[in-house]
Amino acid sequence: MNRRYPEQTVLVHTSFIAAGERLEVGKRYIVERERPDGTRETTVKTLSRDEDGRLWLMPESTDPRFQAPIPIDDDVEAVVRVVGRVIYSVQRED
Repeated sequence: MNRRYPEQTVLVHTSFIAAGERLEVGKRYIVERERPDGTRETTVKTLSRDEDGRLWLMPESTDPRFQAPIPIDDDVEAVVRVVGRVIYSVQRED
């Protein structure tokens, strides 16, 4: 997400589960992916819907390792959990 949030940006987010929110296309979410070997990745992605109605978590990164969209409902590589919705970002002034 370095295209949207430069290094050292602080994100403030809701607790998605506690707030009982519904997913909203175009909003940014804190997402956790857990792979079968137990490794976990926490990231920020933007929710998008394709022409077939499927939901995707879209990256905004300049790093090729983090540019693949993640399907929200049937990721075969990992279990995907939406942890929270980003509500504020704070960036340092130079």
